[in-house]
Amino acid sequence: MKSLLEQIPEPFPQPTKKQLKELVGLIELINFKATTIGLSFHQIAAEYFVRICVGHKLIDGNKRTAVIVLDVFYALNMKTLPFSEEQVAKYAIAMASIQTSQTSVEKKILFMNQELL
Repeated sequence: MKSLLEQIPEPFPQPTKKQLKELVGLIELINFKATTIGLSFHQIAAEYFVRICVGHKLIDGNKRTAVIVLDVFYALNMKTLPFSEEQVAKYAIAMASIQTSQTSVEKKILFMNQELL
């Protein structure tokens, strides 16, 4: 995981154990709510990843946060990411890049959902 995060060029402090536990709790809660409305595992993963990458709620660290959430989400569900760490980093950069900023969030989510299948 560390090598993956190092590939995404933005300053981001490493999360504390307490912050990671809080993140896990939030993911479990959102996962439960999402499955009750009929979203597939891959749809949920794509939603997390894209919305965090492009959401810009953080001043810095959107891509890194998206990568961490995606990794934790897969781990919590005892699944393995279907592609390499390098590919995850490239997807994070692509989802948040200026070149794709005109692409709708929904189209990005559809793309990531297909990639995760």
